[in-house]
Amino acid sequence: FHKLQQLMKAEDIGEIGNTDLLLKNRNINWVTQMNELLKKENVFVAVGAAHLFGEDGLIDLLRKQGYTVRGINNK
Repeated sequence: FHKLQQLMKAEDIGEIGNTDLLLKNRNINWVTQMNELLKKENVFVAVGAAHLFGEDGLIDLLRKQGYTVRGINNK
């Protein structure tokens, strides 16, 4: 994730000005929707790697909501 995070913070991406639109805002919206789904049943969620890391990433946002989030090792 570290390399991907560096890439997403690269100057070229930042100049686009859409990182909030592409990642942060979508993540916040998804967590709101996931809250409703998770109240009813367990779900498996698959997203692109860029949506996972950082304080605005899905992992941290879900943990802040009190969920236990764990990865699945793919060997």
